[in-house]
Amino acid sequence: MEKKKKNRAGRMGFSSIQKKASTGSSATGALVGANSLQTLVDIYVKCGSLEAAWKVFNSMHTHGIIPWNALILGHLACGQAQKVLGLSRQMQREGVKPDRVTVVGILNACASVGALKEGQHVHEQIIQCGLQSNPNVSSSLVDMYSECGSLEDAMTEFNRMPQHNAVAWNAVISGHVKCGQGMKALALYREMQQKRVQPNLETFVGVLNVCGSLSTCVSVGALDEGRHVHEQITLNTVSSQMWL
Repeated sequence: MEKKKKNRAGRMGFSSIQKKASTGSSATGALVGANSLQTLVDIYVKCGSLEAAWKVFNSMHTHGIIPWNALILGHLACGQAQKVLGLSRQMQREGVKPDRVTVVGILNACASVGALKEGQHVHEQIIQCGLQSNPNVSSSLVDMYSECGSLEDAMTEFNRMPQHNAVAWNAVISGHVKCGQGMKALALYREMQQKRVQPNLETFVGVLNVCGSLSTCVSVGALDEGRHVHEQITLNTVSSQMWL
């Protein structure tokens, strides 16, 4: 019954927008209708109704950045990274210029499936659109390159950032952990502390993974480092979120 109510509400909302678009002059009605439909796509996605969002999207003659971003983030939230990459390609074919929300969403999708070539293409778009100075975009680039195993590119982008947030630090730390470079990961963690950037749960998980490695413990005394991290976890009151 609840699902039927939602579907009915969706149909009523769509019909209401169409009715508004048909009132007044054709130019004004079209403008009101286009803007309203873009907003409606965003609303449906945020309400978890991708099917309804797609219905509205497909009814539109042209698509602005709002509905594109809504669908990209909606499918990303559902773990459908390949669908996001398909949307990215479709968006390019239609000649729609991405914004920071678009590229962050697509970079996250690239990172989740290791799509390095797609990520590099997005990087080119970021430069062309002048978005590289945005800290969220920069940290997402670092994360994408780290997750795709391209540590050299990740560190290049990391070093270009005037300031490093926790997302960027976590990305380079976890990237080096995954590539078996525990000593470098610990060195980055210590540097993060020196820069007084507040670590979070993801930071601690990455560092503890290094400390749990037998070879690392032998070579760099990571047991003491692990104890230090445990103390920090307690001080940062995140131990309740972890099994230690």
